[in-house]
Amino acid sequence: MVINKLRCVGRDGTLHNFVYECDKGTGVLGDEWTYRVRTESSDPEDQFFELRLVETLPGVARVDMVNNFGDARFTAKGIPDALLPVVKSKLGMQIVSSPRLGPGGIYRTDAATKMWERLIGKGLAAYDSTTDVFSLR
Repeated sequence: MVINKLRCVGRDGTLHNFVYECDKGTGVLGDEWTYRVRTESSDPEDQFFELRLVETLPGVARVDMVNNFGDARFTAKGIPDALLPVVKSKLGMQIVSSPRLGPGGIYRTDAATKMWERLIGKGLAAYDSTTDVFSLR
């Protein structure tokens, strides 16, 4: 497993350095990627920020889950804002959100909508009202 560095800018404008790793697996729908972000000084068994993507179509990965587990070390630190463009570049895929309510129990939470709207404000994402899906630029 390769450990990579990630530089993030928090809500308060402070620069934060993290490390992340990615595990690739195969789920029910297809390939899945789970990114775990930790502080540079944390133990590998310590808490982390997690982002999981699922390949829904060839060349398209949907953000399936984003969770900071309520840990203040990962809250409002700008992790998704820094990590999602890296993920897009590494995977070479289109990155999209879930719709608010989709088939088969797929849905987007209010917190995820807020994250995607923040990404739009930074020019990193777009929204398609027809499909109710955000996509990374």
